Amino acid sequence: MPMAVRTRQFWLLWGMLFINISAGISILAQASPMMQDMFQGHPSRRPRWCR
Repeated sequence: MPMAVRTRQFWLLWGMLFINISAGISILAQASPMMQDMFQGHPSRRPRWCR
């Protein structure tokens, strides 16, 4: 492991993992308000499982 930390490939892979996790968290943070905006209003617009 100590040798792997010194390589450029390790840090590029770590950076890509960090960016991917950050993007996933931000998408999940926005998903709930987006769904609430999409299905608010008249009950007929709501999905069947939400009635």
